[in-house]
Amino acid sequence: MTEKNERRSAFLSFLGRSNKIDSYVFNRSSKRRVTKPDVGRNGLYYSVTYGEAPRKTTVYFLDTRTFRSRHCIPSLAAVKFVPLGSVISCVTRLLSAGLKLPFCSWRKRKYGMLGEEQWEWFENTMMNDHVDSSLHIVVSSVQVLTTNPVVESWGHFDMERSRLIKLLSGVNNRVVLLSGDVHFAEISRALRQGIHVEGTIPTYDIVEVTSSGMTHSCESPFYGFLCKPILFAFSDHRQKHKLNGSEEGNEAFFTNRNFGVIYIDWGANQNAEDASVTINVHDVNGNVVLSTGSLPLIWDKAWREISALEIESIPKMMSGFLLPHFVRVVEVISICLFFLVLIILLRKPNPGRKVKKKVR
Repeated sequence: MTEKNERRSAFLSFLGRSNKIDSYVFNRSSKRRVTKPDVGRNGLYYSVTYGEAPRKTTVYFLDTRTFRSRHCIPSLAAVKFVPLGSVISCVTRLLSAGLKLPFCSWRKRKYGMLGEEQWEWFENTMMNDHVDSSLHIVVSSVQVLTTNPVVESWGHFDMERSRLIKLLSGVNNRVVLLSGDVHFAEISRALRQGIHVEGTIPTYDIVEVTSSGMTHSCESPFYGFLCKPILFAFSDHRQKHKLNGSEEGNEAFFTNRNFGVIYIDWGANQNAEDASVTINVHDVNGNVVLSTGSLPLIWDKAWREISALEIESIPKMMSGFLLPHFVRVVEVISICLFFLVLIILLRKPNPGRKVKKKVR
């Protein structure tokens, strides 16, 4: 991203921030503690805390732009003189993930999304400062769990994505991801095996709700007819029902304008042991079109951190799904070229052969 300092200054100016460094403010009336974007550091990441333990919620706002490395094939979306730069960028992201290009694999090990400074802040804030929170809400401007290679996401930086999932899985209580950017809404879930008292049963670990946008839809542009086919094509990450299991078989995405609402029920128990959270996506008329259903905030006591093998089992974007088709195309082209060359050689006149002229 170019002009980072100018963009950061404009953002802080919009928030009414002065040049004085202060790490947080405390609002007594709402019991809200805000770790504000610090003028003295790089990036625009911060956290907001509501309530006190055990009824405590912490929201983390990650900066996924300032420190992000370029994509495997650099995006042309921000280049003004390139027509349809965003469309071209979608195609290049699709190719880099679908073909699993070797230099993409090298870049994903070397480059990242957050930068070490922000990683250090995030890990320390979540695992130390707010380890007693019953609900952790992590806000990322781009999607995390998606397998759709057309959009910008953490999936293009596979090592960073795995690091984030491992961190979030180490939290004892509920973690929810919120994202946007894509001009449609969907619910994604990372499924793994959780060890419970009854034994080993399938358990949904991390939930991501994407709500976007309030003013635009992915079906609005001239290429909008491709939106739904693309969403159906890349669905391994997605919840398979729209409203808490009541519409099985219907993919949990919505392509019109929408907004999201978070409902927290602290329950009757003062220790928040029966507390839950529900996240709904509404259309422009306020109707619920997608829902996570009720999610308990407190994990079972036997919960454990996710293993490297389990992280690998979570559906990925950089899967090389185009490679089989690419190989077939190369094989067909090679066969066609072989026969073309063969025909040319057979039709070529032999220079050692004498041609007899007819005498009248």
